[in-house]
This record gives sequence, structure tokens and C-alpha cells, in this order.
Amino acid sequence: MAVQAPLTPAAPDAQLVRSEHSGDFLRLSRLWQRRTHFSLIFAAVDNPDYRDELIARLDGTAQSARIDLAAADEPLVLLNRLQQAHAGGASRVHVCMAESGPLSADWWQQANLLRERMAEAFPGVVVLWLSDSSINAAAHQAPDMWNWRETVVTFITPVKSSAPSLPGAPFSYTSAADKTEIRNRLEQITQYIATHSGNSGEIAHLQLEAAEAHKLLGNWDESEACARSAAQLFADQDNPLQAAHAKSHIASILRDRGNLDEALLILRSEALPVYEQLGNLREVAKTKSKIADILYSRGELGEAHAILQNEALPIYEQLSDARSIAVTKGQIASILEVRGNPDEALALRQNEQLPIYEQVGDIRSIAVVKGRIANILQTHGALDEALAIYQQETLPIFQQLGDIQSTAITRSHIADILQARGRLEEALAIHQTETLPIFQQLGDIRAIAITTDRIADILQAQGRLEEALSIHQTETFPVFQQLGDLRGVAATKGRIADILQAQGKLSEALAIRQNDVLPAFQQLGNARWVAEAKSKISDILRELGRFDEALSILQSETLPVYEQLGDVRSVAVTKSQIANILFALGRFDEALAIQQNETLPVYQQLGDVHSEAVTKSQIANILEVGGQVDEALALWRDEALPVFERIGYSNEASIAREHIAALQEQLNKQNRRE
Repeated sequence: MAVQAPLTPAAPDAQLVRSEHSGDFLRLSRLWQRRTHFSLIFAAVDNPDYRDELIARLDGTAQSARIDLAAADEPLVLLNRLQQAHAGGASRVHVCMAESGPLSADWWQQANLLRERMAEAFPGVVVLWLSDSSINAAAHQAPDMWNWRETVVTFITPVKSSAPSLPGAPFSYTSAADKTEIRNRLEQITQYIATHSGNSGEIAHLQLEAAEAHKLLGNWDESEACARSAAQLFADQDNPLQAAHAKSHIASILRDRGNLDEALLILRSEALPVYEQLGNLREVAKTKSKIADILYSRGELGEAHAILQNEALPIYEQLSDARSIAVTKGQIASILEVRGNPDEALALRQNEQLPIYEQVGDIRSIAVVKGRIANILQTHGALDEALAIYQQETLPIFQQLGDIQSTAITRSHIADILQARGRLEEALAIHQTETLPIFQQLGDIRAIAITTDRIADILQAQGRLEEALSIHQTETFPVFQQLGDLRGVAATKGRIADILQAQGKLSEALAIRQNDVLPAFQQLGNARWVAEAKSKISDILRELGRFDEALSILQSETLPVYEQLGDVRSVAVTKSQIANILFALGRFDEALAIQQNETLPVYQQLGDVHSEAVTKSQIANILEVGGQVDEALALWRDEALPVFERIGYSNEASIAREHIAALQEQLNKQNRRE
């Protein structure tokens, strides 16, 4: 049998290949001809005609195929085309990306997950012809795929210009991105736009990038303005896909500001129809998930659950997008928890969401999910378990990653648990010396406001009401006003009202709740927030002795909302409030029946041992007033106190001991009289 002579790389054609590219073309040509296994080559190019000439030159030396991807094509489309090319007999393939701007971070993250299937689909040479900015995105957003590269070759044509071109951002826009880098990048974009008025397509992409940068810096007005400018520029260029991306960003800003109705309208009427018309399944699923998030915030849990379960999740499963499947399952778990199914939520996170991240090796998301698990445990009174997860599993991962922001957030959760256990000084120290300085260093003004808000809460719990009030009025409130965060402004006014209420200034507190907080939440159209505001008003009315008004609000305005939302925990809390008013009115039997038959079983079903113990202590109070001292003592001593001690609620434990001592003394006096 004759042995076939090896292919000899052709020398670059001097008239075809520019001199500055001859070395890269020679290296590409050798790999193109000699590699017989899967080899991934990134080729940077900025001129489609030049690219096609180079491809034609290479195709003269070996059998190959060409795949041209449209702007809306997902990585799954590329996978299918690679399979078809291999089935057609090709051993080498050119993949030419659309020329409508750099590929998104989501595109590369999905490609990263599909890398093994791509290698199996086409076990030959794959050349990805990309823009320089797309290659930069691949390096940051698809690190595993990037590590598989055989080489990177460059065929970029230098452009003579009085102003230098602006390269892609050297980082990805995440919460962990360095804020100084983001500010520097914004300055570059501003200068570039000021000197490059001709290329509206490039300007539109930069405006959209600036919108993302401003959002991370907390500059919501600027972010929304840049996104609206980008949307208009993309529309003028007849680029509906990018215009929809810009509209989606506008919706995210409106959502964060609390303008849920407007955000929902944009997603449903301006973004989703575009993605559906283009057949862009990934963006359809992402937009449906965003819609579900807003519905969740509005308390429309049933509809949010249905969208995630029946519309978004099946698309991600069709796309084999493991990461997005995991995210969606996490969203569903959050809804299950609110609707009173904590065991299902916990199982979903532990058995379905967490294994996906472990499988793909996403240690950051592993830490995030473990934090969510800890939060479920914390909510249901298992403080020791929650604290152990935060300290031993979540925190070390973020520290290992060098993610100082997530480290600070985790320390805040730890402080919250310490606060719940009555260890106020330790919790305060964490916020003041560990978390707040980090957020200040990062320039994250929203996180600064949230942290100062937590500090004020601890000061209030310590009885330092004037200090807490000052923080809310002079530090937290101005930040939310600056951000244009209507919900944050209303919530802070509500906390100010809480302090005034604690100071006995009930009329002032009531005026703020009725005239500032409630109208703001009504304007935002969030049924849950409105119900919570009315519940607070009812509390003040009860303290003022206006029991009938307080009872009417809870029974006719608050409770029906939570029942309609399917929020069993809030239903139980509201019924407990109703029972407390009935108790104050002397209607002991009705109060006892509600606590025993309607409130207590819910907390037992939820596995919320803390709320169960609190409810038993309230039942004990009713029994005591009704003369059933022995039964009241037994509840405090045998059921409430042991739980408070076991889960570390020192304040409640101390109160329980006081009640036990008083009841025991009362029994002793009775026995002496007898």
C-alpha cells in the first residue's frame, strides 16, 4: 500500500495575506492541515471580505465546511450544525459569527456548558472567526472552553484614526467587578462617544454597556438614560434584537426602583414579542423568568410559579442549559417557601439545584445555594444549622474566590443570626467593622444603605432609639431618595414610624404610615406591600386602643390578600394578630381557638419551631388570664422555654423564665392559702 505524502503548508500568498498577518496565517494553515482530532482555534478578524479570502485560501488545502451563524442563533444551533457538518464528511469547519456586535455573556456561558458535546459532534479542526471583542468575552465568560483552545490567531486590520479605538471591557459586569475599573471604563466610553459620532451601531453598544456599568454603580438615572438612548439607536438601525436587550435593561431598572407595573409592561409588550418573533428561545425564557420575578414581587405567586414551571424551565431543558435550569429551580424553590412548602423548597435546592452546580463545577453558585438553604433553616428557627452553613461552607468559598462583596453579604447573614439570638454587640460589630467598610470601599451605595439600616435596627433593639432614628433620617433615607428607589424610600419611612411608635409617639407614627408609606406602596401596585403597611397601621391603632378599627383592617383588608396570595405564613401571622386584639377585648375563648386551631398548626406544618414556641407562649398568656395557671406554667416551662434555649433565642428565653417564675410564685401562694 502506497503511503500518502503529508500535506505541505502553502506559504502565505503575499498579495492575499497582509505582511503583519503572515506569521499567524502560516501557523493557522499548519494546524488546519495537520490536526486530525478536535482542535479549537480562535481567529480574530474585523473585515468579512478579508476573512472570506483567508477561508478560501485555507479551503484549497483540505476538505472543509462552513457554518454561518445569525445574530439570534444560540450555541445549541451551532452544536446541531457541527453534527450536520461531521455527518456530511467534513473534517474541518469554519464558524463565522454574525456581525451585529460582540456575542453576549449568556451566549458564551451556554457555549461553555456545551463544549464537550461540541467536541464529540465534530472531532476535527474548528476555527471560530470572531471579532476581537467577542474573543475577549469568550476568555472571560467561557473559561473552560477558552482553556481548550489550540491557539489564537489575529487578522485585525489597523485603522488609521485621529482617536484610538475603544477595546472591549477587560472584565465582566457582575456585582464582584471592581468599581474603580467600572468608573474608568465609563470615562473611556464617554470620551469615545464624544469623539466618534459616525458609527451609531458602535455607539449604541457602548451606550448599553454604559447602562450596565451605571447600574452596578447605583447610578439608576444615568443607567436608564443610557439604556433608552441605546434602544433608540438600535431601533433607528433596524436592529430589533439589540433594541429588545436595551428595553429589557430599562425594565430591570424600573423593577429595582419598585415601578413593577411599568417594568412588566415593557417586558410583555416590547421585549418578549421581539424575541418570540426572532425565534430566540434563550431570550424568550430569560424574559419569562424576569416576568415571573416581577409577579413574585407583586405577590402573584401562582402565576409566577406557572410561568417558571411550564414556560421557562422547558425551554432551558430543550436548550440543555444546565445553569439556567438550576437558576429556575431556585426561583421555584423561593415561591414554594413563601407559599408554605419549606420542605419542598429545601428538597428542591438540595436535591436538584445544588447537584447541577456541583456537576458543572460552579463553586460560586454552590456557595449561593448553600446560603439559600441556610436562609430557609434560619427562617424556621434552626439557627445553629444555618450559622454552621454560613460559617463553615458558604463564607470559606467566597473568601477563596476573593469575592469580597459576597463575603461581606455572608457576614451580614451571620450578624442577622447573632442578632436573633440576642447577641446584639457581636452583630453590631460585624456590620460596623466588617461589612460596612467593604461596601464603602466598593462604592456600593445601595449595600451601604442596607447595612446602615441593619445597624439602626440593632441600635433600636438595644433601646438606642435616637441613634437609630438619626441613621434612618440622615444616612439611609437620602440614599434611597438619590437612587430613586420608591420602595426603599417608603420602607425607610416605615422604619422611622416603627421607632416613633416605640417612643410612644403613636400619632406621628400613624400619620407616616397612613400618609407616606401606604400611598407609596399603593402607587407601586404591590398587593403584599400594601397588606404589610395596613398590618402596621392596625398595630398602631391597637396600641391607641382603637381595637375595632384595628380588627376590621386585619379581617377585611389584610387577611384576604394573604389568603389570595397563598402565603400561609403571613395568613398565620395575621390570624395571630387578630387573636391578640380579641384577647385585648376580653374575648378569650375566640383568641384561644384561633391560636390553637388556626395559627399553631400552620407553624407546626411549616416546621417553624421558633414561631411555634412563640404561639405556645401566647396561648399560655390566654390560659393564665383564664385562671388555668397550671396549664400556662406547663406550656412555658416544658414547651416554650426549651425551644428558645435550644435554638439560641436568649431574649425570648429570658422572658420565658420570668413568666415561669411569676406563675410558680402564683401557684405557691395559692397552695399556701389552701
